[in-house]
Amino acid sequence: MYNYIDHLGNVRLSYFNNGSGVEVLEENNYYPFGLNHQGYNILSGNSSYQYKFQEQELQETGFYAFKWRNYMPDVGRFFNIDPLAEKYTHNSTYAFSENRVIDARELEGLEAVLLKNTEHNKAIIKTANNG
Repeated sequence: MYNYIDHLGNVRLSYFNNGSGVEVLEENNYYPFGLNHQGYNILSGNSSYQYKFQEQELQETGFYAFKWRNYMPDVGRFFNIDPLAEKYTHNSTYAFSENRVIDARELEGLEAVLLKNTEHNKAIIKTANNG
């Protein structure tokens, strides 16, 4: 099985080569805080690979299991207090990715990591500029 992922590590498309061509197993489209769009994702429900939003495991409960906290995409918040809460007093102790869901990833449920200076994004920008 192969996965196409976006700049945040979200699995957008899962497919495999079945010998006679490529078969799409699952398509995922996410709202900014990780809730999966309903109604038009094709072939949703691939239970064999559960690492979807920001490369985190989707639990049977609908929560994502980050290393340090569990995340609820329907409300856009963790339901555990941030272990680094004293370091980030300006931010809610339940906030996801410091509310920067487009240009940052949540690092193991601890803190946001900005993506603008990553090697992955530099390669995307370079490819786009080369025409």
